[in-house]
Amino acid sequence: MPDRDLPRITNIWSRIAGTAEGGQETQVIIEADRAFPHRLENSIPGVLLVHAQARAVMPEGTIPIRDGLLKQVTLRQCDAGTAQIVLERERYGPYRVSTCATLPARLILHLDRAPLKAVLAGRRVVLDPGHGGRDRGYRGPVNLWEKDVVLITAEKLAALLTGAGAGVWPTRTDDVEADPFTRLVTARKVQADLFVSLHTGHAPTARTGGNRVLYNPASPASITLARLVREALQEQVSLKSKPMRPDTVYLVRLGDIPGITVEIVTISNWVEEGLLRMPRFHEKTAFGIFNGILRWLVKENDPG
Repeated sequence: MPDRDLPRITNIWSRIAGTAEGGQETQVIIEADRAFPHRLENSIPGVLLVHAQARAVMPEGTIPIRDGLLKQVTLRQCDAGTAQIVLERERYGPYRVSTCATLPARLILHLDRAPLKAVLAGRRVVLDPGHGGRDRGYRGPVNLWEKDVVLITAEKLAALLTGAGAGVWPTRTDDVEADPFTRLVTARKVQADLFVSLHTGHAPTARTGGNRVLYNPASPASITLARLVREALQEQVSLKSKPMRPDTVYLVRLGDIPGITVEIVTISNWVEEGLLRMPRFHEKTAFGIFNGILRWLVKENDPG
């Protein structure tokens, strides 16, 4: 078939969606100007290949996903008549394929997120969006308040955790005030597997920026948790990562319960305050924390 007559792949993107059975799936959507012949291959462990009789008119290369199930998607034009889409999975499970002929034509790969439940099902997570009510926390240079922005990230993180089977106990879900130390009691009452507090940092100068992860020094496992969350955040958001440090005032009161505080930005930095106005930034931050928690639980179950 002449190159000019081939269907043209115009876009590839992904999302997490609910299923009719009440679960969740990662969907990879391949869009084209019309339906295209294709075949799937899964002979390589952890890799799903789509061989498409089509021409890529979008840039070739790798699209990072890192949603806990899917690592990345790579588009290659193998020859004049064949494009290859490579899905690299971090965890393997069932998948199915559907198509949509309306414009843009779509080939949709549905990857069941059930494998995440093997790691997270039954885990108890206390999620603590800092401040609330009259306790507004730090204010950014264009008047965003810490108490409001951390609640947005907390909602997205809670959805990821519950969707993967974890039990989530939020210390607040709206704009209410609570004594910080009474929030720690919840972790002890529910016998939490981990405690995650969300805050923003602040600095005397607007030029200082970056995120930070603090950890509970009374729990040795917290150091590993903090490190893995810090690394996963670096994969998701392009912010300087400040050195980790122990929290000897707040988190230490958890005792042996693993706990971290994630300062998602330095809100006094006007550029980073601007990031907080973008829903995609909160989503990527939530994915970073989620992936760090996931990796920590895997490591705790299999330290070797």
